Amino acid sequence: MAVSERTSVVQVIGLHHAGLPCNDLDRAVEFYTRVLGFEHLRSNKSPDDRGHFLGNATPPEFQVDDPAAQADYDEYVASFQRQYPGETPASNFARMRAGNFELVLFKRLKPTDAPKQTEVGIFHTSLHVSKADLDRLIELKEQGDSGINFHNGPVLRWPHGRAMYLLDTEGNYIELESEEDLPAAFGAAH
Repeated sequence: MAVSERTSVVQVIGLHHAGLPCNDLDRAVEFYTRVLGFEHLRSNKSPDDRGHFLGNATPPEFQVDDPAAQADYDEYVASFQRQYPGETPASNFARMRAGNFELVLFKRLKPTDAPKQTEVGIFHTSLHVSKADLDRLIELKEQGDSGINFHNGPVLRWPHGRAMYLLDTEGNYIELESEEDLPAAFGAAH
């Protein structure tokens, strides 16, 4: 369909990055690098969230004066301070990469108890892993002493693979899914 013929307002062309909240940024970075093999690209620790509204990581010589963005930021801070008088929301996050996928771990403005899996239902973030790595996770779960908080799996995701579910150190529900030809593995017709 030509752009002039489409009915949507915009057409998403891909995923730029996903973000997950965490109480302890260093602990989360350690989990995502040690357990899931993400590369830690960089961390940002800023005393305020100004960069989110006015521009992030711009060179010092390139200053943008945007009154509308400043007004948005001021409204955001005022709203935050109504709930937390005298405090300013900080911007602490870590950029992580696995393959061509970027994940941004955001430190919560205020730590919370990690939600129980029964509170989030099946809300999760799904990440691809190889068949060999899924097999390794299954072994680690069976051994029971990996320190990984496994929840469920392996489960079949017919016809394309298997999945394991776990909770990260911050209480986020994570699916790790392999791509496999299950009909061939089970001798079934496609």
